[in-house]
Amino acid sequence: QVLEQVRETPELTDLPVLIITGAGGDSNRREGAYGLTAQDYIHKPIDPVELIVRVRTAVGDDSSPIPLPGATMATPEPEVRLSTSDTPGEIITVFSLKGGVGTSTIAVNLAVAIQRLWSEHTALADLSLEAGALNVLLDILPTATLDELVAEKGKLSSQLITQYLVPHKSGVSLLSAPPSPERAELVDGPALRKILTFLRECFDYIVIDTASTFADHTLVALELADHIVLPIIGDISSIRAATTALDIFQALNIQDDKVTMVFNE
Repeated sequence: QVLEQVRETPELTDLPVLIITGAGGDSNRREGAYGLTAQDYIHKPIDPVELIVRVRTAVGDDSSPIPLPGATMATPEPEVRLSTSDTPGEIITVFSLKGGVGTSTIAVNLAVAIQRLWSEHTALADLSLEAGALNVLLDILPTATLDELVAEKGKLSSQLITQYLVPHKSGVSLLSAPPSPERAELVDGPALRKILTFLRECFDYIVIDTASTFADHTLVALELADHIVLPIIGDISSIRAATTALDIFQALNIQDDKVTMVFNE
C-alpha cells in the first residue's frame, strides 16, 4: 500500500525504491513490488558492500569507490572556518538556572544544526567555566582553552582566534572552557565581552552554553545575546527556576522577544 501511494504521487513517480525484507520473503509480495516498479528487492541478512552496490545501481551512481568492511575512508582534517561577511554574527545564549535540563546538549545540537543546515560559519563557546563538557559531547580534545585566550591580553586578531578555537568535523569551531575549576576565575567579564564581540566579526553565529548561575560571565553572555534559549523540563523545580530567570531578565532589561522557552523531554 505504501508503494502504491508513492507511485500515485506525481513528484515521487521516478523515486528509486529498494525493498528490504526478511530471509525468504513472500514471492507474491515480491512480484507485486516489481509490478509497482520497485528497483530492487533485498533479503536479510544484508551484506554492506552488496547494499551499497544495489543502492548506487538504483540511483544510477557508480562513480565513487565502495568502502570495504573494516576499512576507513580518508577524510580531510577539519579546520576553523571564518566568515567573510561584513554583517556581525548573531549570538545565541542557552541558559537555565536549573542544571540537568539539557542546556549543553541543546547548545551543541543547535550549533551543529546551524552549521549543517544553513552552512553558516558557527562557533560554539563553553561558558560553563567550572564544569565545561562541550568538548566531551563533541568528542574532541581541546588544544587550547578560553582562559588561555584571556591570558593573551593583546589585540585580538582572526589569526589569534583560530589558534584558540578547535574545529569539529561538523564544521563548528569550539572555544573550550578552562580545563579545571580553579582556572575559571581567570575569565573576567571585560575580557569575555571583548572576545565575544570579536567572535561576532569572525562568525555568522556564536552559540553559547552557560553555567546555571548569574555570574559575571553569564551576565555578559545574556547581555550580548540576540537570542536566548531557556530550556525547561516537566517538573516543578524547573518551572520555578525558569520563572525566576524570566523575572531577572526583566530586571536586566532583556526584551521578551529575545527569549525562547524550549520544553526538553
